[in-house]
Amino acid sequence: MTPLRAGTKSLISMNSTNSHMKKKDGSFGKSFYGVVAVGQRGQVVIPKQARDELGIKPGDKLLVLGGSGRGVVLVKAEQMRDFAEMILKTV
Repeated sequence: MTPLRAGTKSLISMNSTNSHMKKKDGSFGKSFYGVVAVGQRGQVVIPKQARDELGIKPGDKLLVLGGSGRGVVLVKAEQMRDFAEMILKTV
């Protein structure tokens, strides 16, 4: 999958049968699960479809990543740990 660069035209279109974004070449990119609101205590609810597809269960720890004021990314802590262990094994 080739990442899109700033200033290039997007090749992504919404597939009307599900919430996945599908590139014109037929491959799937990222998923869009909807819009959530931030509550007064700073909490958000992760949409059920996202929780189901990503295997997020009550009690799971998520890393909150962000940068340059562009947004927030949630990553399951165990997946990041597994990734870090894989990297360390190759060094």
